[in-house]
Amino acid sequence: MKKITLPNFGLPKALQIEPIQNCNFRCTMCHVSTMDLNKEALNINFLNDLPYMKDAYVRVGASFEPTLHKDFAKIVNILSQKGMKINLTTNGSLLTKKLIEEIKDVPFNRITFSFDTINKQNYENIRINANYNKVLNRFLNFKNSLLSKTTIFNVNSTILKENMEDIMNTVEFFEKEDFNSITLTAAVKRSDDILNDNDFIYPFLKRYKEIIISTLKKSINDKYNISIISPIINENNFYKESEKEICQYILKKTSSSIKKQEYIEILQRGEIEGMPLNCTSPFTFAEIIYTGDVRLCNKFYIGNITNESFENIWFSKEANYVRKKIMENKEICYSCSFYKFCINSKNLDYKSSDNQSDINNKMKEPPIINIKPEKVQTIKNFNIIKWLDIYYAVPSKISEISITTSPKILEENKEITSNIELNILLNNIKKGIK
Repeated sequence: MKKITLPNFGLPKALQIEPIQNCNFRCTMCHVSTMDLNKEALNINFLNDLPYMKDAYVRVGASFEPTLHKDFAKIVNILSQKGMKINLTTNGSLLTKKLIEEIKDVPFNRITFSFDTINKQNYENIRINANYNKVLNRFLNFKNSLLSKTTIFNVNSTILKENMEDIMNTVEFFEKEDFNSITLTAAVKRSDDILNDNDFIYPFLKRYKEIIISTLKKSINDKYNISIISPIINENNFYKESEKEICQYILKKTSSSIKKQEYIEILQRGEIEGMPLNCTSPFTFAEIIYTGDVRLCNKFYIGNITNESFENIWFSKEANYVRKKIMENKEICYSCSFYKFCINSKNLDYKSSDNQSDINNKMKEPPIINIKPEKVQTIKNFNIIKWLDIYYAVPSKISEISITTSPKILEENKEITSNIELNILLNNIKKGIK
């Protein structure tokens, strides 16, 4: 097998922090509606120990509602003090006057407001538990209260058949409210969906594209300042200024009509020798979830922030082992959501029910990357432990629980014996001989 050599890399250029695994809405098209949620929240003590990461990007919230965390204000204030550029995604419902007062000084880089339609009835039908007037008023109040004048305001509208006809009015409303951009994201079918096929746009793709094109033409004719982000722009030659490195396609009228938009996704794009795709994620991006677990590529556990510093986890043997496994196996990349929805978004199959795990119903799930010690068998007075593809003969006096919970014990207590019989058995295990 070809030896994998990792490139030189430093601290990540981008982080994603999910401080909680919960949401106060149950949107019909969202994974949250079918999940078993809990009230566990991220212990934020680790934030004080984060290295100073000036100009690194941090996305707070992506899959859940971050403002539900009781210390949300502390989170964004500390991240700001660390010199990081904060990107926030929120449904806006919990932006009370009290919370706004606590965070209005934070120089957010980008704030994405998840809001699907300006039609009240359709909005509340889609976003179960939401109060249209309260949400809209709170977010607009928040927008107008921020002291920073450089924050980029984006709207993310997830499009279903129910709100498809509202697109033009929704874009027009947020143009008048001086938002910088609106992303029109067609909902994709997942295997766990509670919706029927006819609730999505793909049975009506022709009409959907007509609506997008009409909206684009109106925005050009009326000289809108708001940027519209949609793959349909590229399909229909509405591309005005090339933004090749972002994962969707953006329509702008003039270079001065919108603040420069910088995307975390851009930092995850690029060539690295040995990587199967033009993706730098294993070397530039990390996620910290509500349990304190740190993950690469949004799925592979490499440590827990409550047990060890982020810097140690990022450069650890476990993390480098995962990086090498990703470089070895392109199937891992092809099954990744970032590949499907960003790098390869032009070929996304809206009809596929496996959009969270399967690119075209032919690709199998990637192999699990196991970085936890695994007991293979016992030989004489030794437990044979496999960890990061290396076999250790560890004295059996060390408990299995300790070995599993603390891989460091393998390094500190390994006793590779000179016993000939043991070495033969070890070699046979490595070769798969029983």
